[in-house]
Amino acid sequence: MRFSGHVDVENSEFDLEFKELIVRPSEIAFELKGYDEFGEFRADGTAAKLSGGGFSAVAVARYEGFPPEDDRTEFSLLLDEVEVSDAGTVCRVAGKWIERPDRWSFSGELEKA
Repeated sequence: MRFSGHVDVENSEFDLEFKELIVRPSEIAFELKGYDEFGEFRADGTAAKLSGGGFSAVAVARYEGFPPEDDRTEFSLLLDEVEVSDAGTVCRVAGKWIERPDRWSFSGELEKA
């Protein structure tokens, strides 16, 4: 199942949108687009299912308009909650964007794409 939409980031530190979230039983594929004080960035990857629940991935956010040596930031994406509605039209997500030592919580409802 495919979903997309904006999520609310803790303290509105940056804008974050799931351009695509693909829900599978053992993994979550994602494509992200966002904007922060450095400009627009994009990231994609696959989050593996954790034994204690949730999903986790290490990914790279790539910024536009920066030289190659300065255009990326590595982060971890932790999806604590990925819940598809019974009708399959909405997916509630909640998780954390982690750039050690900082972390930002996010949550939102994505619509079926």
